[in-house]
Amino acid sequence: MIQIAWVYFEDHGGYDYARAFYKEVYRFAQKEYGAEKHDLVSGSFTPPADIRQLRDLMRYRWKLTNFTTGEKNRAQNCLNVSNIKLDDVFSDVFGKAATAITTRLLENPAERITDVSAFRTKGMK
Repeated sequence: MIQIAWVYFEDHGGYDYARAFYKEVYRFAQKEYGAEKHDLVSGSFTPPADIRQLRDLMRYRWKLTNFTTGEKNRAQNCLNVSNIKLDDVFSDVFGKAATAITTRLLENPAERITDVSAFRTKGMK
């Protein structure tokens, strides 16, 4: 392994000089010792275009999922801080019935909801 202080490259032309220097060292090591003997890395692998596109889509999906989860957690935390404990009553705070209650509370903040039977859906017990 060849190590040279960064100051040397700064004095002789910076990044471009360092890049040219290491390319030359690499060619010399390949010619002198052979690539297979010292585990020199061959050219990097670039996957086909359709695989790259699929990876980009998966990264984007992951990012959107994390963003959505974060926003839902913030909304649920706002409800908890406001002393509206929907998560104690509903398994899904963003389900149909819980969303209807939240909407009603936002439309009429002064109204007190005591009967939740109007918010029941067909599948609720």
